[in-house]
Amino acid sequence: MQSYTIIKTESNPALDADWHGVEWEFANIAEISIFRPDSSDHRPQTELKLLYDSEGIYGHFKVEDQFTRSVGTGYNAPVCQDSCVEFFVQPKKNKGYLNFEFNCGGAVLSSYITDSTRTEDGFKEMVQLKDNELNLVKIHHSMPKIVDPEIKKKNTWYLSFFIPFSILQNYVGDIGPIDNSEWRANFYKCG
Repeated sequence: MQSYTIIKTESNPALDADWHGVEWEFANIAEISIFRPDSSDHRPQTELKLLYDSEGIYGHFKVEDQFTRSVGTGYNAPVCQDSCVEFFVQPKKNKGYLNFEFNCGGAVLSSYITDSTRTEDGFKEMVQLKDNELNLVKIHHSMPKIVDPEIKKKNTWYLSFFIPFSILQNYVGDIGPIDNSEWRANFYKCG
């Protein structure tokens, strides 16, 4: 199991900031380097930076992609069928986890999952986040909302997000002090 340390920020990083910009310069970089055995050979280089403050978590994905597409719009669209990045987080070991899946056009799908056994409809026990919760998630994306037809040449796109801790607490309860806490998380790139 790999580990990643999220750095606390004293100022809210701009979601539209440059990958190399001052807002993100102290954030550690996580590279997606482990792939599902059933995945294709198309494995775009994907990196993520995370920061947190007293209100929530900030993320900044950088994807060096090819075959980029985005047709899902709105909340809880099937974004994993598009060029998509995902952040899964479990703040408390004895509770479920939340997935935040973003296509390159900024649409988000999010659920709280307590039993990840696969079914025809997704997972055995899950609850999709409500629109009023997803309204609190801030997203910035460098690609247009709709990318169709697919871009088949190499390109780099970025997606940044802010997720308030209040959303996580709606599902797992009080997460307590954030500093020096240990959470489980993983990141994906699909498309």
